[in-house]
Amino acid sequence: MNKFLTGILVLFLLIVGVEIVTLVSLPRINHPAIFSSNYSSPITNSLPKGFSIINQKKNDSIGRTIVFSATTENNAHQGIGIIYAPKTKLIRSVVGAFDNWEKIASSSDRYLLLSNPITDEPLSKFRISFSHSIKSGITPPVNKITLIEILDLTKVDKTNKEAVSDYKNINEIGEEELNTLLKRGDIVTLRMVYETETTIAKDTTGVPIVGSIFLRRLGGLKNI
Repeated sequence: MNKFLTGILVLFLLIVGVEIVTLVSLPRINHPAIFSSNYSSPITNSLPKGFSIINQKKNDSIGRTIVFSATTENNAHQGIGIIYAPKTKLIRSVVGAFDNWEKIASSSDRYLLLSNPITDEPLSKFRISFSHSIKSGITPPVNKITLIEILDLTKVDKTNKEAVSDYKNINEIGEEELNTLLKRGDIVTLRMVYETETTIAKDTTGVPIVGSIFLRRLGGLKNI
């Protein structure tokens, strides 16, 4: 990306009050499509006013692969990468494309691998809790099973309470159902488990633990 587009993107993120920043394990990912009015989505007029589709697979009819930018408000589900809260600078969420699962030895838990949906480059991995307790090196151990939640893309201009519906704890979902719910290339938002108000819980290898996985659907639960 040239310096001109990079400068525009930085200014854009400052205006909307969301900071997508660089970490060693999850580099900044910017794309000129944020500023392009020529992007053609297979779903027209699918997002509320003030939200623009950055990327979407052509065979996607229910919005599961939509990446969007928000120009009217601070939104924890926009863009690609690590999104920080503008005031506290704490990680609000991580957004990327589901790439694959990685098994964890002697555990029912798994690592979820994220990729960049525009370049297909690998990003990072996060621990998904299928069990009641994770020996994460913190005291007490995390007593949290990862929750699957559904983000209704037609309501992304609303509060999380209005736009998001709880679905199931991930350990309540069979393998066949999980493979239908979450497919390679689907865009997900991950919300971490916090050890304290300012510290994200990690396992003994330093991988962050995920409290919720947000899947994307136009119309929410009706398109599961």
